[in-house]
Amino acid sequence: MQSITESSPCCDWVNKSSAQIRSASTDYDLIKVFKDHVSGTGMKFFAFANFRLGDQTGETVSIGINNWHPEFLSDYRYHRALLQNPVLTRLRSAVLPSVVERKEIIEAETDRECRDFQQSLLKAGLEILIHLPVRSTDGQNGAVVYSGARESLSDSDLMQLSYVAQQGFERATVGAASNSNRQPVLSERERECLILTAQGLNSERVGDALGISTHTVQYHISSICRKLDAVSKIHAVSIAIRDRHIII
Repeated sequence: MQSITESSPCCDWVNKSSAQIRSASTDYDLIKVFKDHVSGTGMKFFAFANFRLGDQTGETVSIGINNWHPEFLSDYRYHRALLQNPVLTRLRSAVLPSVVERKEIIEAETDRECRDFQQSLLKAGLEILIHLPVRSTDGQNGAVVYSGARESLSDSDLMQLSYVAQQGFERATVGAASNSNRQPVLSERERECLILTAQGLNSERVGDALGISTHTVQYHISSICRKLDAVSKIHAVSIAIRDRHIII
């Protein structure tokens, strides 16, 4: 497989990507930029993750803009693995770009269900994970993560990907700060229902956890789908995570 530097001159590739990121006025624009960008790198998926400074437990990890399939992001095993897998936990404290094979993540997984989930990602062709640590000018720590399959990745490729990831994270952080000043889209109860739904609970179990009826949970989910223009609760979870209405 060609490296990035072989397929496009270094400066031209970086400058073009940076210009597209700067011109992105919404998260949707930024998603389009990175969908094209990740395709050009030979990978399949990307995701922006935000960590709280100094927190290595993973409890405050939130997933921002991404092009993952909604069913992956809404699968409770995805979030359990994200928080508990030793390899992924170690990556959150990394300061340098790194490439990790999916097999290494699977071997480190002690939870059977999470191991099965990681196996399904491997079967889907997500053989490696490129982890690019980033930090915004206002002090927010995070990472831009690419998943897919590549035969090789040079140090030069990693440097270029890291630079573009930093540009994108900074742009996304500016957009998030702007959105935080707006009136919340979802009510507190709707957020509670959606967070529990994202963790894999059905309507009956969500109701039990919140002390409300199954009918009321379904009413809230219906309201959420209407507000987010989602076609299903899985779609609603994906949109809510992407647009930072909820943090998992």
